[in-house]
Amino acid sequence: MAKPTPAESAMNVTRFIRAQTLVMLEKVEALDFDDLTALAEKLHDDAEKLERLVTDRVKNG
Repeated sequence: MAKPTPAESAMNVTRFIRAQTLVMLEKVEALDFDDLTALAEKLHDDAEKLERLVTDRVKNG
């Protein structure tokens, strides 16, 4: 298997971070930590945005 390019690595990392922030958000919600839910939601939203931006930049130059 070929080593991923730096661009592929960046996309993989942002995809992983987005997925993990979703897991964390679900856990925080399950614990009824309302004060932390908004922060976890923002973190997940930011991770989604970062994933889109990195993917767009890599694919469109």
